[in-house]
Amino acid sequence: MTVYNNMHDFDIRRTEQLTDILPGLLQPVISQYDEVYSPNRLAGIGISFHGIVNESKELLYSPPVQIHIQPLLTKPKDTFNVPVYTDNNANMAVRAEQAFTAYQPNLYCVTLSSGIGLGILLNNEIFPGFTGYAGGVGSDI
Repeated sequence: MTVYNNMHDFDIRRTEQLTDILPGLLQPVISQYDEVYSPNRLAGIGISFHGIVNESKELLYSPPVQIHIQPLLTKPKDTFNVPVYTDNNANMAVRAEQAFTAYQPNLYCVTLSSGIGLGILLNNEIFPGFTGYAGGVGSDI
């Protein structure tokens, strides 16, 4: 069930613009969530990125332009006082599939955009593979 849906256009080459507007975009979502699911409150925020996110949650590569994600993670954490989780979009998608469909401990999810991503969930854990990027099936790298 979708609680809130909003789209906002911005220049992907200006990540500082997104950093400044992100809390304002999230506030209506969080307010609506808190209203619908009271007394439960927001436990965390998840932000996914197209590209390679390493185990330190650094975006190593994101076509077509490089995005600096640390401000995108810090601002919501400071504004809403909750943890912010991030990962590759395919890994986050497989987690969402597990959470919002019939629960399966082993699952995979394919994402298609400028590349092909594969989120692999084995025994409830993201499978990183030998190098940490097992789901990087294909990209425009």
